[in-house]
Amino acid sequence: MIKAIIFDYDETLVQTLASRIRAYIELAKEKYNFVLTEEKIRKAFGLPYEDFIKELFGDVDSVETIIKNYEKVTPKFPNSAYSGSVEVINELLKKYPVGILSGSRRNMLLSDMEKLGYPIDKLFYIQTGEDTQIHKPDPKVFEPILKVTEKMGIKPSEIVYVGDDIKDYDASLGAGIKYVAIANHTTNEEVFKTRNLPYIMDFSELHQKISSLWS
Repeated sequence: MIKAIIFDYDETLVQTLASRIRAYIELAKEKYNFVLTEEKIRKAFGLPYEDFIKELFGDVDSVETIIKNYEKVTPKFPNSAYSGSVEVINELLKKYPVGILSGSRRNMLLSDMEKLGYPIDKLFYIQTGEDTQIHKPDPKVFEPILKVTEKMGIKPSEIVYVGDDIKDYDASLGAGIKYVAIANHTTNEEVFKTRNLPYIMDFSELHQKISSLWS
């Protein structure tokens, strides 16, 4: 029986890549006077955040300074919530504790979630990049949030993680957590279908999917 739901953030709940691409390209051009391509950004996407910044900007500045300059640019390129994502969290909260696991910086993520209307104060835990140096697909990435659920009396096997790609699944599997994918955000549904993994096409299907698989 499921007792908690944890969501991935980037490209699961929120469309971050498109806006970030534009922000990084502008930052490279206006602040550091070089051309950064969309192809390079997409190729590096998914790396740990500091490694991602170094891959894009090299040694033009310190990582912390680049991040600070990036944070000044991002208001010009706001993220968008995926359709139904805010609504599904509010609906699930009526029955389950809901948390977030993301590699993003805390201040940026919380600011983003607040602007997009997510019920931050009702979530049992929001894990960000400052909470661990480990990244998916390593299952140890779940350790901070699992310490919280353990205190709540919830076992990993009683948790569902909702993500958008295979790395999310591999990390969940290793941590003993159940997994449901949201298809066609970053990963085509055929990938999940081929591997016989549970997936949904729309957030409106999530509650029923969880109930039907693990009632």
